[in-house]
Amino acid sequence: MAAITFEDYFIEEAKYSRNKHFNPDTTEINLGTEFSAKINASNKEALVALNVVVGSLEDDNQPFFIEASIKGIFTFEDDEAQGISFDSYLKNNSVAILYPYIRSLVSDLTSRSNQFPAFYLPVINIAMYLEKDGRIEFNKN
Repeated sequence: MAAITFEDYFIEEAKYSRNKHFNPDTTEINLGTEFSAKINASNKEALVALNVVVGSLEDDNQPFFIEASIKGIFTFEDDEAQGISFDSYLKNNSVAILYPYIRSLVSDLTSRSNQFPAFYLPVINIAMYLEKDGRIEFNKN
């Protein structure tokens, strides 16, 4: 059995807006993507939010704007931890567990717009990306 258990997740926010300034004749589409995470943890439980912002409503070479947040509920079992702290499990594993869900949400929103092809977030090591850019906010209660 694992030390960290993924209990459940839910969509906190899913917002899609078409960019009215988008120029459909543009030859270069440049979608900016920003990720962040917020972890609220106690000794045995945590609520982890993984957030993404894609695109812009200001740039004429970005067709849409997406803002999405998924929250996951995690629990911790000391007996199974093999000396690894709950904090470490949360910073590395919880965001990696949530990433496929937010990837799916973004592609679903873009495909259902029926205006542009589906946009797929890249397969990345999200934990390393967030840690490197200092985009994990950690709060311990």
